Amino acid sequence: AMETMSVTGTDTVLVAGLGPVGLGTVVNAVYRGARTIGLSRNNYRRKLASELGAEVGLNPDEDDVVEEVKSLTDGFGASKSVETSGQASYMNLLMEATRRKGDIAIVGESGNYTVHISDDMIRNGLHLHGIWHWNLGGAPDMLRMISDVGESLDKMITHRFPFSQIEDAWKLQMTRECGKVVVHANG
Repeated sequence: AMETMSVTGTDTVLVAGLGPVGLGTVVNAVYRGARTIGLSRNNYRRKLASELGAEVGLNPDEDDVVEEVKSLTDGFGASKSVETSGQASYMNLLMEATRRKGDIAIVGESGNYTVHISDDMIRNGLHLHGIWHWNLGGAPDMLRMISDVGESLDKMITHRFPFSQIEDAWKLQMTRECGKVVVHANG
């Protein structure tokens, strides 16, 4: 998504959904020098996103997300937005909080979502990207980024479990009181 949208240091990136994919998106956007805003209902993950470099974490149940994003961007909205949760309610917010001629990448899979082509897309000049895979040719750049942001990735991985405790790992992941949970073969 970051590559497809050509995210740079001049962008403000709004990341909707701060699970492991969304947290990774925050790390990637910050690595590229972008100003980053996180969007999640989960307090733990909003705090973790801030520790990973997001300027602010907004809660759609408590904050007027569209107004907050516009306030943080001189009234324009985010230049790039990424939906990582698969929740249609977040897509609605991204459509409103992304500036004219901005980009929205959809990474999170969900059921159906209705886009009003004229009102949501054409009249705002929004560019919509469906992101399913990455390009093998980009592997050297990805590996360089992983090397450069290693400390952030270590912080994003909040819990590690041996394979013998996979049930405990899964239960923790389901509470959403974690970042990325890793299960390893030792133990």
